[in-house]
Amino acid sequence: MQQAAPFEKIPRMTKPARLSPLAVRLIIIVVCLNAFVLAISGLSVYTSRQQYYVRAEIMSRNVSAILAETVSGYIARIESALLVIVDEAERDLRSPSDDRHYLLAALKRAKDRVPHALLFRVTGPDGVTRLGSDGGEAAKEISIADRDYFKTLRDHPEAGMAVSQPLKGRLTGEWVVVLGRRITDAEGRFAGVAYASMAVKQVSDLFSSVDLQQDDAIALRAAGHLGAVARFPELVAGEQVVGNPTVSSKLKLMTMEYPDKGTYMTKAPIDGIERVLSYHKVGSYPFYLVVGVSTKSLMGQWLGDAAKVVVLTLVFMAITIAGSWWMLLSLQARQALEGRLRLIEFAVDHAAEAVLLLRSNGQVVYGNAAASDLFQRSPSDLRRCLIWDLGSSIDSDDWQRHWQDLAKGEPVTVATGIRRSDDSTIPVIVTANYLSFGEEEFDVSIIRDIRDQLRHENDLQQALAVSQELGNALARKNDELARFTEILAHHMKEPVRLQHIFAQRLARVLQPPLPPDVQQSIDFIVDAATRHLALLRDAQRYLSIEQSPPATHSYPGDAALDRALEHLRQHINAVGATINRHPLPELPIDTQALAEVFVAVIDNAITYTRPDVPPQVQITADLRDGEFIVSITDNGIGIPIEYYARVFRVFEQLEPRPGLRGTGIGLPLAKKIIESQGGRMWIEQPAEPGTRICFALPVGFRPPGASRP
Repeated sequence: MQQAAPFEKIPRMTKPARLSPLAVRLIIIVVCLNAFVLAISGLSVYTSRQQYYVRAEIMSRNVSAILAETVSGYIARIESALLVIVDEAERDLRSPSDDRHYLLAALKRAKDRVPHALLFRVTGPDGVTRLGSDGGEAAKEISIADRDYFKTLRDHPEAGMAVSQPLKGRLTGEWVVVLGRRITDAEGRFAGVAYASMAVKQVSDLFSSVDLQQDDAIALRAAGHLGAVARFPELVAGEQVVGNPTVSSKLKLMTMEYPDKGTYMTKAPIDGIERVLSYHKVGSYPFYLVVGVSTKSLMGQWLGDAAKVVVLTLVFMAITIAGSWWMLLSLQARQALEGRLRLIEFAVDHAAEAVLLLRSNGQVVYGNAAASDLFQRSPSDLRRCLIWDLGSSIDSDDWQRHWQDLAKGEPVTVATGIRRSDDSTIPVIVTANYLSFGEEEFDVSIIRDIRDQLRHENDLQQALAVSQELGNALARKNDELARFTEILAHHMKEPVRLQHIFAQRLARVLQPPLPPDVQQSIDFIVDAATRHLALLRDAQRYLSIEQSPPATHSYPGDAALDRALEHLRQHINAVGATINRHPLPELPIDTQALAEVFVAVIDNAITYTRPDVPPQVQITADLRDGEFIVSITDNGIGIPIEYYARVFRVFEQLEPRPGLRGTGIGLPLAKKIIESQGGRMWIEQPAEPGTRICFALPVGFRPPGASRP
């Protein structure tokens, strides 16, 4: 092989300064690249803006659907209670006795079972209340004969359940919505009304539990005139919104065209804020649930993202322009050396891969030791061969096309096979590089044996295929099981609820006193239905915890404890329990979720008590090792150490007692809620007899399942 002179001995040749074709191509590439990046950036900014609106539509639709279902459930439970009260009232009218004990008991049961209703009352045909869940006969007698819902039920026997507009309650002075049903005597004549009051404030409190951004709003509107029934925020410009008839014309048109649900964007006339709004019909009841997401907050977030994209685009353009300028300077420096001879010598004799140096006519000029082993020829034999004589699949015509591609100056990579003298075929990858030396041109080919690589890739692909198939199958099974469990829990509620209602109705239809075995059977049916409903409710809530998003900010712990103690107030009073509480910090968990945890733990503490020992519960909080530690300690029967893990299993009850109707999901549900927020729950043995249940939540926020610091 001809040897080149050292670089310092090569004469320099000067030419007039001009841009080379490569420099021109570089400028064109940079200009085109920057134009392309600008177009992509503009499209990205526009697309992100549309995505923010789509995200707002999806969020408002989902929240309105969930809240509509929740409010529908509130009203449905009140309606079911009213049906029971109407049946009892009509039975009393058919009975010759003046004893209204059963009707009064039905009113009080309804209030106990439907706590979100303020009161249940029964009136006579004159509209004057006779009985109520808040007292006995003639307790605070008032007349509702002037109320629209009373007139509707009195004058229209087919009216079914009547729902009032928001009005100030004459007993409570609060804004309420009244739901009523007609009572008829044995001859089918109007005999009065059974009605219940639902506080608007409670609906507003439900809305306030939703994580809203600034200027977002949630409203419950009456069908028809679409006036506001409840809203959060409750005040606009310092004024109460309840009962406000102001409504956008867009909402009226949308509900006329799409009466069930819809999404649109408009400026609210009540406060002048533009929002993306979604509405859902509340079941079969005359209400719409409307959720509005402010476009102002969306635009603020979008402008932040758009600014980042613009800054990155400008930085990229600055870098490409500076880089291209530097490259142009380098090319101009090379221009002064274009007359110099170049020599690139490959010292590859000991390289692991085969290397061939070929002339433009396909003759082998040089082959290293690895090439001699690959082609099973000596170095001297290689130098007398043409490329198509070495067992490759290339012929003279293919070589001409290959050389034309190679002469463009870019490397050419092909996968082929080498057939050796022993009839074995070796799969290889050939990377051909163009080299100009003096007046001659060469192909420098690097040949890599890929037998081992192919074997490894084949094994890897087979293993990957099997792994993907198993993973897909497992994911499908998990999804199917989760959907089946959720649907099963949801659809089993209705038949169990009907079983409960009609068992109670059967007890009233049969003439008392009933035979003991019949009464006992009916009691068993009612008890089983009640427990079944509780199991389905708790199981459905347990399954839904996985889909609950982690908290994004802290909530007052005392507010959650207050809500839990209010929920357990009757139970606490009944057992004479004493609750000693210390101030709680703000905790990174939603108030409603934390209240559920407190309800489950405190309810267990005041249920499993020692005989003749008044229940006492102490609630404390501490900060240790970057965690908030909350402890609930009782003086009850305690839990043996060997059962500490079992109490957190679903449906586990270590000591079933007569009269206790627990579902066995309370503590497992509490533990799952805490763990879904990145926390943990455990049991400790206090110094005195009893049980201490502790849970820890991180200071700040960690994703669920993250390890402790």
